[in-house]
Amino acid sequence: MKRKRANRDWWPRLVASRFVVTRLDTADFSGMAALLALDALSEPLVVTACGETLTVADSGYTWLHHFPADEPHYTLTTMFDVSGALVQGYVDICAHHGLDPDGVPYHDDLYLDIAVTAEGEAEILDAADLDAALRAGSISAGDHTLAWREAERVLAAIRTRHFPLLALAPAHRKLLLPRL
Repeated sequence: MKRKRANRDWWPRLVASRFVVTRLDTADFSGMAALLALDALSEPLVVTACGETLTVADSGYTWLHHFPADEPHYTLTTMFDVSGALVQGYVDICAHHGLDPDGVPYHDDLYLDIAVTAEGEAEILDAADLDAALRAGSISAGDHTLAWREAERVLAAIRTRHFPLLALAPAHRKLLLPRL
């Protein structure tokens, strides 16, 4: 299981960035929100998800990470291009998430992810990675079951439009931008 920090200090392609994290407690969301400005990358990140090829990271993009207080088994990252348009949502299924001693949010990754296009199409990714982690002993059978159960629950919520974080992301990004 890999621990991933929201400031992406572990990401080799990230050359320069700015980062801000805050606690948000509103009627619609309670938890940590972190905004990462991708000021310079060694190369763009282009992915294919839901049948679309998208640039999800490039110099000038911003990534907003949500760590919901009442949902310990997923985080949501929304990627915005240089104009501020939503490019993709990305749900990381995790064993748990929290704050490092230095105040940076993290999640302990359970390999399964869900990509969501700006139009709301969604698909589960990295099932083979989850199975390989189980075979290698990197995760337990219980973690494997948890990952699938959570991914299927979140995917159903996204497909039935009962996943409000996607709609809240643009407003939360605007709230955090001046703090960078």
